[in-house]
Amino acid sequence: MRFVMAMIICIKLVAGDTKERIASLLRDDEQFHHQWVNLIEMQERQLREQEEEFPLKNISYLLECPQSEGFRFDHSDHLRPADIEIYAELGHLSRFCHHNLMSLLNGDLDSCQHPGYTMKLPTIDKFLAIYNPKLVTVESSNDTKLKAQRLHLLKMFEERYDWRDKWKLIAIMPSMEDGETSESMQSAVEVLETIEELYRIVPHRTLIVVARSSSFGIWQDALYSHLACRSMLERWRPYTHLNSISVWDQVLFFF
Repeated sequence: MRFVMAMIICIKLVAGDTKERIASLLRDDEQFHHQWVNLIEMQERQLREQEEEFPLKNISYLLECPQSEGFRFDHSDHLRPADIEIYAELGHLSRFCHHNLMSLLNGDLDSCQHPGYTMKLPTIDKFLAIYNPKLVTVESSNDTKLKAQRLHLLKMFEERYDWRDKWKLIAIMPSMEDGETSESMQSAVEVLETIEELYRIVPHRTLIVVARSSSFGIWQDALYSHLACRSMLERWRPYTHLNSISVWDQVLFFF
């Protein structure tokens, strides 16, 4: 699964300057074009295998697990999936690319701005909806940056006052593209500011889950997973000193 994620991240970095660079390489560099075709065929095979191994219909089997009975405290330590009534997701890695093999082979690159909850594969919201069919999935903004997504979500919570007394699960899935290539504006700092702002607006019945992405580990996996990925991700190499474990520890201490 980690390798599949690395391949997907490699494909996700196709916006802006990177997208133009890939289009140029596909047009002018025969070797890169061959690597790109091989990469897309590999991802096509991996996604097909994933759909076969984890079909969406199979998650209904989770209902066979018995629900806990008896008195429970109204606290996050006693939270059940069925208790979650509001779900929201933030961060660059909460987005995905629509996959069209022929378009990608022709260099027609997707925007990669589609919210994760709209994909056909099993996602967090689909698991939660098995236990609570009335689950509300908060619609994401069209922006890919964490800061813009955060402002959109905060506005939604301010407008929907009735959501504040319901249990909320907010998943933050950041990447280095959610911040800037500087010490004071890297993605971990943006995540910390997001948590602080959420606590200010919805301090009660809110469970926040952060996918920690320190040390660039998964980015290093993507870098060496395929030659085409290496060509696309090379521009990030000078910034590997950022996003350290010590910076992410500050997020952990906040909790």
